[in-house]
Amino acid sequence: MAATITAPDNGFSGVIAGVMFINGVSKPVEVVPDYFHRHTGYTVNEQAPAREPQKPVARGRKPTKS
Repeated sequence: MAATITAPDNGFSGVIAGVMFINGVSKPVEVVPDYFHRHTGYTVNEQAPAREPQKPVARGRKPTKS
């Protein structure tokens, strides 16, 4: 499950513990380094996996009785 991390400084852009931040928000990461759980001020926002779009149901004509 992917997650984004919010830094305590919303203007921070750079790399912390191998995670890239832009304006205080990380790019989505698959594995959240333990660093962000040990240091206060960081928020880990887990994202639900994207749902597969459903295929439209084919709606044909009903068979006619002969």
